[in-house]
Amino acid sequence: MRIRFWVFVTSLLCVGCATLPQQYETAIKGTYAQHARVAGSRDDLQQLIEQGRTARRLHGEFCASKFDEFRGCVGACPVAACMSLRDGSAIAYSNGLETVEVSGAAVAESSGTNNQESAVDEGDIVKRSGDYLFVLRDDALHAVRISDRGVPVLKLMARTSILEKNESDSAWYDEILVHGRQVILIGFNYNDEVTELLSFELREDGDLIRSGRYAIRSDDYFDGENYATRIVGDDLVFVISMSLEQALANAWPSWKRVGDVDQSWHSMIEPDQIHLPMAVATDPSLSMVVECPIATRIELTLCRARGVVTASAPTHYVSAEAVYLAIPEYPPERYADIARSALRWDFEATIDDQWTVLHRFAFDGHREIRSARIAGLVADQFQFKETARGLFVASTRADDNVSAIELRLIAHDQFVLEPRSATPVWATHALDWSWHSGRFGTQHYWLPFEPENVEGNAIAAVALDTGQMISTPLPIDADRLQPMRDGMLVMNSWEDPATIAFVREEHDVLQIEQQLLPEFQIDADRSHAFNLQALDADSTLMCLVVDREIAGAHWNDYRRSDFAYLTWQSSLLTPLRVLEMQDQANQAACKSDCDEWYGNARAIPVDGRWLFVSGNLVKEAEWIAGNFVATRSVLLQ
Repeated sequence: MRIRFWVFVTSLLCVGCATLPQQYETAIKGTYAQHARVAGSRDDLQQLIEQGRTARRLHGEFCASKFDEFRGCVGACPVAACMSLRDGSAIAYSNGLETVEVSGAAVAESSGTNNQESAVDEGDIVKRSGDYLFVLRDDALHAVRISDRGVPVLKLMARTSILEKNESDSAWYDEILVHGRQVILIGFNYNDEVTELLSFELREDGDLIRSGRYAIRSDDYFDGENYATRIVGDDLVFVISMSLEQALANAWPSWKRVGDVDQSWHSMIEPDQIHLPMAVATDPSLSMVVECPIATRIELTLCRARGVVTASAPTHYVSAEAVYLAIPEYPPERYADIARSALRWDFEATIDDQWTVLHRFAFDGHREIRSARIAGLVADQFQFKETARGLFVASTRADDNVSAIELRLIAHDQFVLEPRSATPVWATHALDWSWHSGRFGTQHYWLPFEPENVEGNAIAAVALDTGQMISTPLPIDADRLQPMRDGMLVMNSWEDPATIAFVREEHDVLQIEQQLLPEFQIDADRSHAFNLQALDADSTLMCLVVDREIAGAHWNDYRRSDFAYLTWQSSLLTPLRVLEMQDQANQAACKSDCDEWYGNARAIPVDGRWLFVSGNLVKEAEWIAGNFVATRSVLLQ
């Protein structure tokens, strides 16, 4: 590997021996591959960065060569490339430019969270494990006992400060995961630029004892639509991304135990566990999938990591079978042709010019990372759904201001070491609409949209088996979709009145039932702020977080949200009702910090009971004759 690296360095010393396009071709060939390669050393990774830098510099020179003076060049090309024009001399450029061709193709017990996937638990601000409910609020972890030898109770057992005395408070913790008697918190430390893990053990008396604090070098994991961590079986699974240049310079993906006498960093991954696939010519990122066994206690020395170098940070989706990373890329000709390269500063790419490379990290024990290519882009985790047939993916394309959706089913054996394009399940539908993120149901892919030249909204449903698409006008903005039974719940957010609609297909026609709650707004748009539970074969109970829009009612540190609820019975929605959370006194402001990026309220179904957490109040309510009746409560203080 070192021999290959020094050959590359030597070639740079002879840049005057080749034309600028030939130099550019050499640099691009070093950053683009048709199949996955495994890095042999950090030198291989450094070589990618150097070749990417060279390609950007050469492209800047090519750009500047088209101008005769500095004034015209600046703004169209990088300033550094234009500097040689200050004295009136343009950069020499060979007119023998030819297009460069590149051939080839491409959990057991419910934790109370409304997860996207069964058997895959997601991080949240409220978690249930056994007889306890855990709430993350005000820089403290609260343990509330909800059952005592089978008898329902509601009692605050512990309020444990996240950080110990004299510890830095620059980390923002926002996710809880539970596994048996283990409670794991995830946070990001903005001063040290590391992800932090805090682990606690629940004792028999209900006290929480901190068992470890770990720092992991990474970029910030916050995502408006996704969560950083999962628990799959007995493994903690999380995705880490960071700049490859940063990793090689001074922040190689590593971990340490905070507070130990030994503050040395321990590597999480070695170069031979990192794949170098596809195009990485721009600003490469290192993305890793990390699996840590937590059957008894989390210990990062036992973690297993696999990584890929990508052109940008990925969107990730986690099923019970695998982690998928989706990375947007350009076709090879957009890199190789210096005149039309994706490195152009004036390049106005459309979605139609891009594809997505999907990397599959299977949990089956095989360590190979396999890939597939699809046309278009994938915006978030809700554009994926894994079934026994394979992975369904919805991607978007745009050409001449016309949007299109393509739906594909990629069988597991179509993920290969040398990826090729996956054929759409149904042909591209080109429609005049601006679309929002969709959601997979049991039989359809649902997507809301705004038809052009038509006032209002609409929703479409694409049958997963036939590809037939039908649509209907929608009475609200669809800020959140939630699968339920054979249809889709649609909710608006931050608008009065709070509205929930149920859309389902019947005889090739979309039927809509809706209920409104005047003077209230749905005050969250994350899926975790909504929960539901089947009451019997024909009815389902649903709860969502709402705010009453009355000036000064509750806001900021004193804020509590209320809960709206309704049922679906015999294909109809019952009227929305409200469970008030304002009746308790002592709406105490946060003592430390209550940045509520994930919201401040959750409705948790527990063994036939419902627990409602809002701000510093936990309330239990019993479902009686179609209404919630409060039975007990406790304050988190």
